[in-house]
Amino acid sequence: MREDASGSLAASIERAIANENGGDGIEFEENASGNQSAAVDRSATDANGQDGVEFDENGDGDLTASVSRGSSSSNAVSGLRADQQAPGAGTLALTSLTLAGYPPGIAVVAAGVTLT
Repeated sequence: MREDASGSLAASIERAIANENGGDGIEFEENASGNQSAAVDRSATDANGQDGVEFDENGDGDLTASVSRGSSSSNAVSGLRADQQAPGAGTLALTSLTLAGYPPGIAVVAAGVTLT
């Protein structure tokens, strides 16, 4: 999901299967001024060519993201990636998530984001 003009992106995905894609399994991008609020629940994002789930807040605004009750394993780059550009504040909440098949420090990659 992508938002490229002024305004905010609010989205939730539930019970999705996004496995074995050449790029990211699920990707959220907010590329202009505005906030991003995104959630992935009860979903599988395994064995993708890049990240399992990616959240990007690339403009003025805050990132609020969550991933719960699913799996994001054995992806080529990371299980979850969250990136908050300045200015703005980012949070990523993780609950009951399976992240397997990564070296240390690669399962979750966060830049400018507080993990909870």
